[in-house]
Amino acid sequence: MNCPRCGCAIPDFSGLDPALRARVGAQVRLGHCVAGTQTLVGAAGWSMRDAKAVVSHLVASPGRCRKCRGPVADTDVTECPRCRSLNLLW
Repeated sequence: MNCPRCGCAIPDFSGLDPALRARVGAQVRLGHCVAGTQTLVGAAGWSMRDAKAVVSHLVASPGRCRKCRGPVADTDVTECPRCRSLNLLW
């Protein structure tokens, strides 16, 4: 999947442990994006590139676009209707 706004390729995360996803999502919501990236690299064995791609698309506030802060659906993957950014909710 690609972000329509920036064109970034988002790796397939469907096989990722739900507890690990929740941990990374919590780190990002607390403002610890570097820690979230390091968690994906260390615990999941992802490349730095893939980890940064995902972390940069995780929402900090559920229901709000990560880029423009406009309203978005509270689903795992959604595209912002206002700015077309891909938003991941973990």
